Amino acid sequence: MRYVRRFLAAGLFPLMMIFCCASYSGIETASLGIADRQLTQTIVDAAKGMVGKHKLVVKGKSFNADCTGGVMASYYAADIDLWPLMAPYSGNGVKRLYHALKDKGWMHRKAFPTPGDLIFWDNTWDKNGNGLADDQLTHVGLVISSSPDGTIEYFHHHIRLGYVMEKMNMLRPDVYSEEVNGKRVIVNNAIRAGGLDKSGGYLAAQLCKGFGEAWKSASEVQ
Repeated sequence: MRYVRRFLAAGLFPLMMIFCCASYSGIETASLGIADRQLTQTIVDAAKGMVGKHKLVVKGKSFNADCTGGVMASYYAADIDLWPLMAPYSGNGVKRLYHALKDKGWMHRKAFPTPGDLIFWDNTWDKNGNGLADDQLTHVGLVISSSPDGTIEYFHHHIRLGYVMEKMNMLRPDVYSEEVNGKRVIVNNAIRAGGLDKSGGYLAAQLCKGFGEAWKSASEVQ
């Protein structure tokens, strides 16, 4: 449970209790206006449509078939080109996106992110090849939905399977799976690459660095 203390320390426990009693739609859209709801829904629908694809072409523009390309393509479907937001920053696409959103004040660590938010992870693979879990900002995905029990469905590029939708739960970050009505269901998908040391965490919620409201850039990047 050490991974959830960061959220509790931020004063989020009372909010968690309130949200867990809220309606499904209330969690997702309570603070959004109609235009933002439509915008984020377009992003989410685009991401869903990319599951299983190996080539990404949206409105005549091609995107790399990797984690950054998937989120950029999803946003482009909603007429948001994220490249102008990222361009001033250095590093790979994940780092550029993260630092751009952080500088805008659009990063957060809420247990119930908004569909369309970006998800950033650390240590999903051994990027520097030193065998240690010291690799920051190695992966990015996109929130599809948030449920009252804390379940977050997300879209991302799986190292073996390509574009998929999987699950994470910030309220129960250390739980891989559980039995529900006699059936084994995933609570947090494993996201750290196979064969690596998992003592520092390997589940999606354990390695989550935070969420970014990139859709707020709609009025800035056109």
